[in-house]
Amino acid sequence: MHDALDPWGIALERVEATSPGASMPGSAERGRALAEAHAAEVAIWISEAPDGFAVWVYDARGDRVVARALPQGPPFDALAAAEIALVVKTLVRQGPVAPPPVPGEPALPSPPPARPRAEWALALGGGARFLATAPDRAEARLGLAVSFFPSSWSGRLGFALEVNAGPGLDVATASLAAHWTEASARLALRARLPVLGWLELGVAAGAGAQLLALDGQLLPSGAPAGDVRLAPIVTGDLLAGARLTETLRLVLQVGVGASLHPPTYRVGERTGLAVEPAHLRTLLSLEIGLR
Repeated sequence: MHDALDPWGIALERVEATSPGASMPGSAERGRALAEAHAAEVAIWISEAPDGFAVWVYDARGDRVVARALPQGPPFDALAAAEIALVVKTLVRQGPVAPPPVPGEPALPSPPPARPRAEWALALGGGARFLATAPDRAEARLGLAVSFFPSSWSGRLGFALEVNAGPGLDVATASLAAHWTEASARLALRARLPVLGWLELGVAAGAGAQLLALDGQLLPSGAPAGDVRLAPIVTGDLLAGARLTETLRLVLQVGVGASLHPPTYRVGERTGLAVEPAHLRTLLSLEIGLR
């Protein structure tokens, strides 16, 4: 392998280390750590799995891993070693760490820029909602969201389907004793921008519907009092996401929701419960990447 790579002026150093393995994404992370530990631009290793052997190349500048199957495992004879060196040379030349070609050797065409992959994610979180009713009482909320960022938009713009609900609020007045609940579903357009390697900021704007339900009784008669309504809602949010691992992110979402037709529940001449036209909410979610 030295003979094959020396004409490029590449220093090849053999190190004693545990193999990064043959599974993704763990192999990529361990290959990255190996390259960083030795200040190397490329880390190369041979893996063994039940289905055979492979040579792996971690490209530090491109932060990518490529692999090729091998017909046999070590020890290698001179011919097999030369073939492996050729495979490594080809993989390295296809990446951004490729050195200038050797004079007289045909240059490989530059690979096209890597396109971001489409990304799906599932998020589950909890938080609170404020200023939703008069008089105001904070309510615990549970949120579930599925987001999709297509590759055609460079991974910066995407969509999210969000569902949000809570246990509701008890209403107790001189003329009404009831329980009020609200659940909402909305489709949002999201935009995000990486700020640091582990942090990204974003905004979201959405529209959907909220289901409002009041169940109780009138006082002092004890007559049942029930009402179910569906109202349109628009939302706006600020998001901050911290990447914990390759597939896990912690997302803080702070926003406002506006009901386009907020109902007021009246008992005779009195207001039993008024739904405010706008409310504040915050949600902390754990997001799992599915791509």
